Amino acid sequence: MTDISIIIPYFNESKILPITFELLINQSCKPKEIIFVNSNSNDESYKLVDALIKDYNGIIKILNYDTQIKTPSAAKNFGVKKSTSKYIAFMDCDMYFENNWLSKQFNFIENSNYPIILGQVTLQGKNLIDKISIIHTYGYNKPRPCIPSSIIKRNFFDINGNSFEEYNALYDQKWIKKNIKNRNAKINNDISIKYMNIEYAKNIKNLYKKVYYYSLPTIKIYGPLNKDLSFFLFFLILMYVKPTFIIYLIPVYLFFRNFIIVFYKSKSLRVYKFIKYRFDLLILTSIVIDIAKIHGMTLGLFKKKITHYQR
Repeated sequence: MTDISIIIPYFNESKILPITFELLINQSCKPKEIIFVNSNSNDESYKLVDALIKDYNGIIKILNYDTQIKTPSAAKNFGVKKSTSKYIAFMDCDMYFENNWLSKQFNFIENSNYPIILGQVTLQGKNLIDKISIIHTYGYNKPRPCIPSSIIKRNFFDINGNSFEEYNALYDQKWIKKNIKNRNAKINNDISIKYMNIEYAKNIKNLYKKVYYYSLPTIKIYGPLNKDLSFFLFFLILMYVKPTFIIYLIPVYLFFRNFIIVFYKSKSLRVYKFIKYRFDLLILTSIVIDIAKIHGMTLGLFKKKITHYQR
């Protein structure tokens, strides 16, 4: 057994938890403990994990905590406090990872001077809307550093300011960027995990809901001068000064949003082939994303109650 604690927060994941459980206990590198943190589920997830633990006959210590925590970041922080190992590894439900994931990360961090070794997630999408959503957000088939699959020295979290900020979204990318910039983190390019099911949104309705929900903490995390809100305010000012500008602004916006940004995010023009050249859906999706983002950012200033978002 290796001196590692794996932390898995979960919320209403009863359909996928048995698969995640099997992937974890079948790792070639056996962790000292696996910590499941129930993040206020309202299904049978907590009881299911308890049953899986009861049926497990292996050598790994497996714990299951029932909490009223409502953000994934707070659930991770809770798991860190409960851990007893030298290293902390994170994983999410609904992710596929190889059985040597933990071994690769452990060997990497043991032979480096970094307290954080990040893994990566690669997104491609399952259906057409899912693919287009990814093209507009993360970039098609583009490896992206993430907290799930990463391994971190336990004592790093004891330093003030190194815990995850307790928001429902965006906390992870801010945390990652900060620690890469401060040279606390290095990416292991040999680690790439994937979603088992829908990766971003299965339809337009779910896309709007997800972007809105993920945008709620934007201003509180990044401040009112973030690029998205600044662009929107600039657009409103131009419209107020001279409404006829809309004749020129809309074509410029659509071209910039659906060609320049798409190419920048995916670094390839082949993405249009992957979506069967459905430019109508590409344009519609970009508009939905931007409206939902502005909606979420604006209401996020006043929204105090945090509720879960179910993918």
